Amino acid sequence: MTDNIPDMKYKEDKMYSLDDKQSAIKAIQRYLKTIMSDTSIEENGIFDKDTLMLLNEYQKVKGIDISNSIGYETFTMIYEDFIRISPTLVGQTKFPITK
Repeated sequence: MTDNIPDMKYKEDKMYSLDDKQSAIKAIQRYLKTIMSDTSIEENGIFDKDTLMLLNEYQKVKGIDISNSIGYETFTMIYEDFIRISPTLVGQTKFPITK
């Protein structure tokens, strides 16, 4: 499943954290919303407190340390879960990270 994920030289660094405003955050919000079946989160592209709460809930469910940020490991798990749950949506959602 990780064939689509580009190599990252900073695998353990924080990729996204509170108050980031990027199109990638909007995609992550969509992924988390789909995975966690949470329709209350707004896909606004802002890593806000609602996004953080849903991220922390996801990390807790998956047994990942709650980091208040999205690192490579967490992002990879979110993306793979999204692909597994919604394979038909993958082509409609561009992968948010480029080299």
